[in-house]
Amino acid sequence: MDDDDGIAKRLKSTDQHPADEWAIIAAMCLVKMARCKPWAPNEPHDMFSRPDTQQLLRATLILEFAHTHSKPNPQILLLLVRLYSQLGAGSLALRAYGRLGLKQIQSDTLSYTLFDRISSLHPHTVDDNSTAEEAGDPPKQLKKLQRIYRSFRNQIITNSWRSFEHGSYDSIFQLMEVSSKLSHSVTSAMSAIELRRIYRLTQPNALLTPNSHGYDVLRKFKNFMQTTRSCLTDV
Repeated sequence: MDDDDGIAKRLKSTDQHPADEWAIIAAMCLVKMARCKPWAPNEPHDMFSRPDTQQLLRATLILEFAHTHSKPNPQILLLLVRLYSQLGAGSLALRAYGRLGLKQIQSDTLSYTLFDRISSLHPHTVDDNSTAEEAGDPPKQLKKLQRIYRSFRNQIITNSWRSFEHGSYDSIFQLMEVSSKLSHSVTSAMSAIELRRIYRLTQPNALLTPNSHGYDVLRKFKNFMQTTRSCLTDV
């Protein structure tokens, strides 16, 4: 606490600041104080005058300040995504999510923090320079997530046949386990449902088919699981 910037000056760009934990604890305490109470029937509908909203804004301010000193800390950004979503600030939530820079399987485990209700929070593209083009476009983000699932499916198929050829049957069962988890992923279902909802809101004349907007991802994974089980039974 009495560092006098000595530690901060020696930090690398990929290091987390030692005071991050203090900022996160402070933000969590403010969130607990807010308690996110529902609207009372006789309460004026001015959300910024509500004490719980003010506590959430204070928590957001602390985390944004902490992020300026410790950009590699994902916990700060994940909390910011949830706080901005709670406050209804969809564009700021998209910006915080874009800062995470999620890769491959991380998107399956963490994209729910924002996209579980993105169609009602912010279905439109963010039109400002503070957010990267793809990060500020919810449909593009959801389509990118679905491309990852399709890529995983092709990789699993290729690696499974290679395991068959080399007689490495243990790895086939491991690949089946991965495929099972991906085929039953709530995130993949969320991506298809939320993308369809967004198009219904933003493009009322868009053509909706049984396989459009990512529904093929769910169906093809299921078919692949059935085919792989049949092959193992034959062996």
